[in-house]
Amino acid sequence: MELKKLHFLGLLLGLFFALEPSYIHPDEHFQGLNIVLSKISSINSYIPWEFELQNGSRSYLPIFIHYGPVVVLNKYVLHLKSATGLLYLARLQNYAVFVLASKLALQFLVVGSKFERTKADFLISTSYIFWTYQTHTFSNSTETIILLTVTSLWKALLRDSRNPIFQHFKTSALLGILISFGIFNRITFPAFLFLPGLLTLKRFYLHHLRSLLVCAFFFVLASLFTIAFDTYMYGSENWCITPLNNLRYNTDAKNLAQHGLHPRITHLLVNLPQIMGPMVFFIFKIDADISRLVCFSGLALLSIFQHQELRFLVPLLPFLCISVDLSSIRKVVRPRILLIFWFIFNIIMGIVMGSLHQRGVIDALQRLTSQETQTNVHVWWKTYPPPTWMYLSPNLTVSVPNQSDGQERVGLIDFSVLQDHVVDLMGCDVELLALTLSNFFLQGSAANITLISPTSMSEDLSILCKKYPTLEIKRTWHSPWNLDLDHLDFGRSLLPITGIDIHQVSKKSNQ
Repeated sequence: MELKKLHFLGLLLGLFFALEPSYIHPDEHFQGLNIVLSKISSINSYIPWEFELQNGSRSYLPIFIHYGPVVVLNKYVLHLKSATGLLYLARLQNYAVFVLASKLALQFLVVGSKFERTKADFLISTSYIFWTYQTHTFSNSTETIILLTVTSLWKALLRDSRNPIFQHFKTSALLGILISFGIFNRITFPAFLFLPGLLTLKRFYLHHLRSLLVCAFFFVLASLFTIAFDTYMYGSENWCITPLNNLRYNTDAKNLAQHGLHPRITHLLVNLPQIMGPMVFFIFKIDADISRLVCFSGLALLSIFQHQELRFLVPLLPFLCISVDLSSIRKVVRPRILLIFWFIFNIIMGIVMGSLHQRGVIDALQRLTSQETQTNVHVWWKTYPPPTWMYLSPNLTVSVPNQSDGQERVGLIDFSVLQDHVVDLMGCDVELLALTLSNFFLQGSAANITLISPTSMSEDLSILCKKYPTLEIKRTWHSPWNLDLDHLDFGRSLLPITGIDIHQVSKKSNQ
């Protein structure tokens, strides 16, 4: 009974954190709603490199299928005026779809033991990965849903593998479409399928060759349709095969170095413990169960690449929870004690990643867009990239520094644009900030400039004002709730909860 209460509490916490304004990684904003809205609603926003014509590394179709209905529902039915409301609507969709998909998948993946199914359901519902990463608008969240569906269908095939009567033509057709959809959604998808796919091939498809042909036919058909759709969306003169373009990019070490290189054991020794916490020691029972094969396959193949982020392993969550071996737990520690540590671990991580992490960016942007009828010049400094789609502006100009001789420059920014202009200075030094502000004021002393920066940068801004006495930087809003793990400076503060500020920047007269 206590587990049922905690399970229900976990679902409620997932709903709570889904509606919190945390911001885990830029990709959740720039590779989801941002792309759909830029096409359907004609808003102007920053478009990441993956969606530039010369790169063509991400497919439009999975994003449109997943988030298109939310955008259309809001546009024609709900009429939410706030971008935050639309963001939360998409997160609620991710929450509901995952809960439904995981509960249905457990009926296939955990057969014959109600206790094991209850255990897995409990661990999934009380995991902060579900509360945060899975409800946020990542392509990894979509990947989890597809992976659960494919492996559940494979489990059904394996169940009937010894009976030649069951050909499963319809199931195979659906599998072909889903596998294609998963690959075009993320190039990492085959890594999770490799070992369980070999098992399914050996036990079912080698004995049902016509079913294999059906699966292959619909895989090719779905892939050709997606290629045609992407070619049209990119406006390319040549066929645009996004998984191939993505694979070419990610197999080049120079490209990966731009995003950060990690030791190949990062997934195993760093990311996996962050996902499973105290349960990490009880998931390595070796057998041919399809859930464990998914885990071993995903971990092994994704570890080949040196760019290793925790979110790449998010699709493993339900399979890791299924794979937890309670019999081995009892030999080491009382299960009740371990569950207490599990719950404490997930509550702490849920607060960190689901509530506090970079939430100030969303809070500040929400305040700016709710108070201003027209955006003037917004300069973001030392923050996560502002989700520019949340301005919901068709006339927005988005500027970022350019690289020249290994140095950041602002020479390509059009400083004559004094309305609907968002400048993301990222982590540039204070001198480049001063140059940016000065260049705007060269267009006229009446330039209306708003600066958004972490509270930890207040000392730098004070020094800046002393060095450039014509600048006046006045704080107009402050939020203490902003966890910044990317710009830690323990010389200034022992805590990474730095807060975030909005400043009004003006040029002093009579100087």
